Amino acid sequence: MTAVSDDFDDWFPKRNAAILDAAGSLTTATGPRDLEQATAELVGGELHQAIHGETGGLILDLWLRSLIIDARIRLVEGGPDEGIRYLLHGVTAIGPPDAVKEARLALKRTRWASSGPTWLGGMAKPKAGRDVRRLEDRYGTRLGIVMEYAFPGGSPMAYLFDVDASGIPLLVDSGVHDDAARAADAWRAAAGDTATDAPLEAVTSSGELRALAQLDLQTPFGDETRSRADDWYRAQRRVQDLAAALRSTAHPLPPQRSFFDEDTTPLVEEFSEWHVARHGHAPDEELTGILAGEWQEGILPQTTYCVSPQRIEYQLSIIGDTFEPETVAELRNLIRIWSRWLGERDGLPEDLLARIDRATRTRPAQPGNA
Repeated sequence: MTAVSDDFDDWFPKRNAAILDAAGSLTTATGPRDLEQATAELVGGELHQAIHGETGGLILDLWLRSLIIDARIRLVEGGPDEGIRYLLHGVTAIGPPDAVKEARLALKRTRWASSGPTWLGGMAKPKAGRDVRRLEDRYGTRLGIVMEYAFPGGSPMAYLFDVDASGIPLLVDSGVHDDAARAADAWRAAAGDTATDAPLEAVTSSGELRALAQLDLQTPFGDETRSRADDWYRAQRRVQDLAAALRSTAHPLPPQRSFFDEDTTPLVEEFSEWHVARHGHAPDEELTGILAGEWQEGILPQTTYCVSPQRIEYQLSIIGDTFEPETVAELRNLIRIWSRWLGERDGLPEDLLARIDRATRTRPAQPGNA
């Protein structure tokens, strides 16, 4: 669901004008990659300001289309403008299909779309490769997915999706790199010391790409970084490009689906067995059921048995916002034991187990703190 603004009619023209006035800077681009990145940054600068408080919300897909309309009006009323022409070509490289169609139509109707460097004509046709690779940190809740793509006649580039799978999957960041190895290095640096030795491995099944399918790439949360704002539209486009490339392969991008109300029986039974063996008695049945339900709600199935400090923080936030203080306290005590079980089950070293334990002992979550 896309955020809605009550005053987007006022906001759109102002921001569109700012972008169109600055579009002349795009004419210094020397090739498709330069123009793609410059367009993403020009649009992202205005988007970042919007996300961080100018309005109560935005219909971001409509905004991009309104920018194209305003660009076309300028071209019709003011005549040829190199900057705006480059902007429209740039939009065809990063925008969703509807925006691409409208941008190309705007160029066509100005009757001078074919002038300029020949590579401009290929901006709307980036093609994704079928070889996709992935990385995973030691906890299993921070994921990197790397795809290759190229513009017609150009060298392949690598696009990185950095995903936090501590809870419902969230795109932390994304961007273009020279190749898969450099994208992997960038991901390891961002993910921290638990990802230093993470291997870059080939994706061999659709399930390994489910993180991409589950991402909400249309709803702003208000805390997006500038780089995330720059890639707001391009990330969506690259997922679409990848889905098209993999459609006829053995591992197509899986459809988005809900992972709520999943069966928690295996999780509860295995924990209870461990608890009896470790502590000599079964855990509280009702609390265990509650915790298992919250733990499994909406997460990627392959991360069900993963535990990390970030997942603990996420769970404590949800718990603190959902239950009464007495139940919150009981669940906090149980999650400490639960996390130890999961960490040992995964064979985590003692230093990582200690980080998880510290996360369970943070300030108690209170209703309304999530």
